[in-house]
Order: sequence, then C-alpha cells, then structure tokens
Amino acid sequence: ERSSDGYAARRLSPNRGRNVSLAESVGTSPTKSIAIVDALDGLAAIHGPDRAAVVWTRSPLQSFQDWLDALDPVCLPRASMVLHPLSVRDAVAQCCALAGTPDDPHRALLVDDIAALACVFAEIASASYIQLRLDVLGATAHHALNADTDGLRLACTYRGRGTQCSIADPAARRRRVFTVPTGAPMVSRGPSCSDGDESTLQHHAQPGTDTDDTRLLLTLDPVEPTNDAPKPVLH
Repeated sequence: ERSSDGYAARRLSPNRGRNVSLAESVGTSPTKSIAIVDALDGLAAIHGPDRAAVVWTRSPLQSFQDWLDALDPVCLPRASMVLHPLSVRDAVAQCCALAGTPDDPHRALLVDDIAALACVFAEIASASYIQLRLDVLGATAHHALNADTDGLRLACTYRGRGTQCSIADPAARRRRVFTVPTGAPMVSRGPSCSDGDESTLQHHAQPGTDTDDTRLLLTLDPVEPTNDAPKPVLH
C-alpha cells in the first residue's frame, strides 16, 4: 500500500496554487471559520479554533477532467461502504470495474486519489475506519454535507458543479454563499463540532439547469468499528 502522505492526490493536481475564484467568493473568511489551503496536509487545519471548514484548492489535470466529464454516467462508480482506509484502493477499483469505468491511466488516477484522500482524512479524524460514499447525482439533486453527521466529513466533487455552501457573516448579519471548485476536497464540521449556528457550515441545493450536469461526489466520514457496522454496498 502507498503511504498516506497524499502522493496520489498530488499526482492528480499538478497546480496546487490558490484558487482565485474561491478566494474572491469566500473573501477573508469571516471569523476565520473557513481556511483556504494550497496543500493536502493543510486540511488538518480543521482542528483550529472556530474552524468550520478547510478547502484544498487544487486544479486537476485537464486531461483527467476531460476524460471524467466525457464518461457516460452509467460508467461512473457508485458505492456506500465502511472499511479500513488501506482497503479503499482495492474497493474503489472494484467499484470502477463493476460500473464499467474504462480501465486506463485516468481511472488509476481517480482510484489512487480517492485512496490517498481516505488515508489522510482518517489521520485527521483519528478514525480506524471510514464510511465511503460515491454518489452519482443529477442536475437538480444535492447531498447534505453535514445534515446527517455530527463529526468531521470530507467531500470532493470530481465531476459537475462544485458544492455550494454558506457560512454566517456576523459583520454583515447574513450568510455568505460560496462554491467549492470541482476537484477541491473540503473537510467540514458537523453541528456538534461547531460553536453555534454562526460557525456551522450549511449546504445549499444547486440550482437546476436545462443541460446535463451529472455530478460525481465523494464523501468520507469517520466510523468507530462495531459488530453492527454496515456491509459494503457496491453498485
């Protein structure tokens, strides 16, 4: 197994510089509750005081993004499973095989990237096991990032429009809405990990469009092993 230093995730993203559009949208991150980082290990900043979310702004390889965007949605991997972080690579590879995702170097990049994010997230969350979901969502569908979790969660939209969220802006007495770029992993806190409503990140449904906008969304949650842990579900 490859180590959890995120090498695979860095291979997918040669340009690890700051994403200007996100920086402009979030601005100075009111109350410093949202951190924008330019390296994978920066996601650990979620443990900072009053931190609601951390986003690693990266730009995936254009050839990889073009390949993924061109795939028939039926060939996108789907999964819902609880497993050890070091088992993620083989499990996601199996999901791709079952979905008919073309077996080429781009598929290997996707599998390796998910495996690397899983290992790094498990370290950040101090989790022995993680729940991994790969959801293929339509243009009007959305997935509540933190509505069903009390802990940390990593989310990354590999295909389609990025996740739209909002955070309270005490100075303006309103919530500021921003969109996480496609391919940018975000670690966020659930309600029980936040210091009240002002530091809680909220997810918003994406506006519908008349064009196909299939999204491939990865979510990772920490799980404590139990005898009643759900069995992997591969689609």
